[in-house]
Amino acid sequence: MRTLEYTDTAEADLVGIVQTTIETWGTDQATRYINGLERVTGRLLEHPAIGAIREDLEGSPRAFPYQSHILYYRNEPERLVVLRVLHKRMDPQVQMPRTQSELDQPPQV
Repeated sequence: MRTLEYTDTAEADLVGIVQTTIETWGTDQATRYINGLERVTGRLLEHPAIGAIREDLEGSPRAFPYQSHILYYRNEPERLVVLRVLHKRMDPQVQMPRTQSELDQPPQV
């Protein structure tokens, strides 16, 4: 069975999303938003090719939107690795890893 993993940076993105959402809209909204992200990642596990290939980014990750954010991920035979979860207004050219060593960073399980 394929697994879902997050890089340390993606984990930090999620923590920031939760903190900002709680501060701005409250705990209930933060819970709903994270639950929605979990549903999206489950869908990506089942259908990893639905994300757009971003050939303009190092390693050509895939990208898939969820409300105000875009999940950038790498599809591998045994796992799906979420690299970043960026707000749609953020420039992935600036925020995404630029080197292969950054892409190969050990993911969180």
